[in-house]
Amino acid sequence: MTCVHDGIIRDPYGKFISALSKNIGISSNNKDEMWAFFEGLKMARNLDITKFISESDSLFLILCVSRQDVVPKDLSVLLEGALKTLLSFDKVTLQCGYREIRGAADILAIC
Repeated sequence: MTCVHDGIIRDPYGKFISALSKNIGISSNNKDEMWAFFEGLKMARNLDITKFISESDSLFLILCVSRQDVVPKDLSVLLEGALKTLLSFDKVTLQCGYREIRGAADILAIC
Protein backbone atom coordinates (compact mmCIF):
# COMPACT_ATOMS: atom_id res chain seq x y z
CA MET A 1 0.00 0.00 0.00
CA THR A 2 1.25 3.50 -0.80
CA CYS A 3 1.07 5.64 2.32
CA VAL A 4 1.05 9.37 2.95
CA HIS A 5 1.78 10.64 6.40
CA ASP A 6 0.25 13.93 7.38
CA GLY A 7 -0.23 16.17 10.34
CA ILE A 8 -1.23 19.62 11.47
CA ILE A 9 0.30 21.71 14.24
CA ARG A 10 -2.07 24.13 15.96
CA ASP A 11 -1.70 26.49 18.87
CA PRO A 12 -3.64 25.93 22.14
CA TYR A 13 -6.61 27.80 20.64
CA GLY A 14 -6.79 25.65 17.51
CA LYS A 15 -5.18 28.21 15.21
CA PHE A 16 -3.14 26.72 12.37
CA ILE A 17 0.65 26.95 12.75
CA SER A 18 2.10 24.46 10.29
CA ALA A 19 1.37 21.23 8.41
CA LEU A 20 3.19 18.30 6.92
CA SER A 21 2.32 15.80 4.25
CA LYS A 22 4.72 13.36 2.62
CA ASN A 23 4.31 10.30 0.44
CA ILE A 24 6.48 7.59 1.98
CA GLY A 25 5.82 5.08 -0.79
CA ILE A 26 4.94 1.46 -0.24
CA SER A 27 4.38 1.03 3.46
CA SER A 28 1.97 -0.09 6.15
CA ASN A 29 -0.46 2.11 8.04
CA ASN A 30 1.52 1.44 11.25
CA LYS A 31 4.76 2.66 9.69
CA ASP A 32 2.89 5.67 8.34
CA GLU A 33 1.61 6.54 11.82
CA MET A 34 5.12 6.23 13.27
CA TRP A 35 6.57 8.45 10.51
CA ALA A 36 3.88 11.09 11.03
CA PHE A 37 4.50 11.15 14.79
CA PHE A 38 8.29 11.41 14.36
CA GLU A 39 8.07 14.11 11.66
CA GLY A 40 5.52 16.07 13.70
CA LEU A 41 7.84 16.02 16.71
CA LYS A 42 10.76 17.24 14.60
CA MET A 43 8.63 20.02 13.09
CA ALA A 44 7.41 21.13 16.53
CA ARG A 45 10.98 21.15 17.85
CA ASN A 46 12.12 23.25 14.87
CA LEU A 47 9.30 25.70 15.64
CA ASP A 48 10.62 26.02 19.23
CA ILE A 49 7.50 24.43 20.68
CA THR A 50 8.26 23.11 24.16
CA LYS A 51 4.91 21.57 25.14
CA PHE A 52 3.38 19.22 22.63
CA ILE A 53 0.10 17.28 22.52
CA SER A 54 -0.10 14.68 19.80
CA GLU A 55 -3.47 13.23 18.86
CA SER A 56 -3.59 10.02 16.89
CA ASP A 57 -6.35 7.62 15.95
CA SER A 58 -3.73 4.83 16.03
CA LEU A 59 -3.85 2.78 19.20
CA PHE A 60 -0.85 0.92 17.78
CA LEU A 61 1.25 4.12 17.84
CA ILE A 62 0.18 4.96 21.38
CA LEU A 63 1.08 1.47 22.57
CA CYS A 64 4.47 1.58 20.81
CA VAL A 65 5.41 4.88 22.43
CA SER A 66 4.20 3.94 25.90
CA ARG A 67 5.41 0.31 25.84
CA GLN A 68 8.48 -0.08 23.67
CA ASP A 69 8.41 -3.87 24.13
CA VAL A 70 5.54 -4.19 21.62
CA VAL A 71 7.34 -2.48 18.72
CA PRO A 72 7.94 -4.59 15.60
CA LYS A 73 11.61 -4.72 14.59
CA ASP A 74 11.00 -2.88 11.31
CA LEU A 75 9.72 0.15 13.26
CA SER A 76 12.27 0.18 16.08
CA VAL A 77 14.61 2.69 14.38
CA LEU A 78 11.73 5.12 13.80
CA LEU A 79 10.57 4.77 17.38
CA GLU A 80 14.10 5.25 18.70
CA GLY A 81 14.37 8.52 16.76
CA ALA A 82 10.99 9.67 18.06
CA LEU A 83 11.89 8.83 21.65
CA LYS A 84 15.17 10.76 21.40
CA THR A 85 13.29 13.74 19.97
CA LEU A 86 10.77 13.56 22.83
CA LEU A 87 13.58 14.36 25.25
CA SER A 88 13.92 17.86 23.77
CA PHE A 89 10.42 18.88 24.96
CA ASP A 90 9.38 20.08 28.39
CA LYS A 91 6.15 18.10 28.14
CA VAL A 92 4.66 15.73 25.56
CA THR A 93 1.23 14.18 25.74
CA LEU A 94 0.15 11.48 23.33
CA GLN A 95 -3.58 10.90 23.29
CA CYS A 96 -6.04 8.95 21.25
CA GLY A 97 -8.32 11.01 19.02
CA TYR A 98 -11.13 9.74 16.88
CA ARG A 99 -10.72 9.89 13.12
CA GLU A 100 -13.55 12.44 12.81
CA ILE A 101 -11.48 15.16 14.52
CA ARG A 102 -8.65 14.77 12.01
CA GLY A 103 -10.53 16.20 9.01
CA ALA A 104 -7.89 18.77 8.03
CA ALA A 105 -5.05 16.25 8.20
CA ASP A 106 -7.05 13.77 6.14
CA ILE A 107 -7.54 16.42 3.45
CA LEU A 108 -3.77 16.87 3.32
CA ALA A 109 -3.35 13.15 2.69
CA ILE A 110 -5.56 13.37 -0.41
CA CYS A 111 -3.60 16.26 -1.94
